Amino acid sequence: ILSMDRRVHISLNKRGIFSILLDDDLIFPYTNLHSSFSHIWIKRCTVTRLLNHWGYDVIMMDLDAIIFKDPRLLFESFSGSDIIGSRGTFPRDLYHKWGLALCMGVVMFRSTS
Repeated sequence: ILSMDRRVHISLNKRGIFSILLDDDLIFPYTNLHSSFSHIWIKRCTVTRLLNHWGYDVIMMDLDAIIFKDPRLLFESFSGSDIIGSRGTFPRDLYHKWGLALCMGVVMFRSTS
């Protein structure tokens, strides 16, 4: 598990769940991204792209996404897809323009060439 929040990282490790802290100053040392929550998507997309580039598939979950079963089994049933997630309606302006949006609460990005 890659944690972008120090408190979550500490909490997971206390519970015996291995977590690597993605420290903002390590990933973005020359920016001010760590000071604004609105930049979380820049961080998430950058880390996801790097991991995909290095050959790793990435499953991304929001902390409030409650998982009852291993999502990898569902993702495997869509073996020909590079991005797997559920439909959403946010951001609303893009949803209305495109007719769809991807809910990022639980999503998988495959490393493909």
